[in-house]
Amino acid sequence: MQKLTREEAQSIATKPTDDPQAYDAYLRGLAYTLSSGGFEPANVIPAQQHLKEAVRIDPKFALAWSLLSSVDSAGYITNTLPRTTALRDETRIAAETALRLQPNLGEAVSAKAFYHYVFLKDYDTALRYFEQATRLLPSDSRIPEALAFVERRRGRWEQSDAYFNRAERLDPRNVRIIGQHALLYKILRRFPDALRKYEDVLNITPEDPQPIGRQAAIFKRWVTFLVLRRS
Repeated sequence: MQKLTREEAQSIATKPTDDPQAYDAYLRGLAYTLSSGGFEPANVIPAQQHLKEAVRIDPKFALAWSLLSSVDSAGYITNTLPRTTALRDETRIAAETALRLQPNLGEAVSAKAFYHYVFLKDYDTALRYFEQATRLLPSDSRIPEALAFVERRRGRWEQSDAYFNRAERLDPRNVRIIGQHALLYKILRRFPDALRKYEDVLNITPEDPQPIGRQAAIFKRWVTFLVLRRS
């Protein structure tokens, strides 16, 4: 069993907010980010709404500011949210607010990394922030998951695959991570591996219809690929 670092133990011991309504709004937003459909409109938009409510209720809620910034980044890069200057500024301000409130909060450092990755396309700076976040939160699967995103964006497929594997070892029942790993395999035309990843998702959340639809789409693409290759 991996031991918690001093920073992680302090983070757990510290109450993120004294306001139960703010914390409830945060948990609702967090729940949407953890679904298998992760960054789709049905998840990003309500997550953003709940997190905005959390920081409205408690403006000193650093953890909520951090997640709001990360959700905004995810919404921007996936075209789930309007790609506006206002969204870019909101993302930056949310990350900077979280860092001002808690400079050593790993989630806040990660949010700043996402801002550099998504809006500035400054991958080297993003990686430095993610490495800092890793030191603060070595047991947090979201950091290697984020690094997998960066490497996938850069076309560094083996590194992305390795980071996804690391994230899954840290959090083997996180269906969002597994689904994103499946997407990497789909990009690489590793269709059997992608299908197996969605099967893993279904084993964890059998009531979720989304993985079935994705499996059908991958199987169709796989058949088309085989037909074209033989023609």
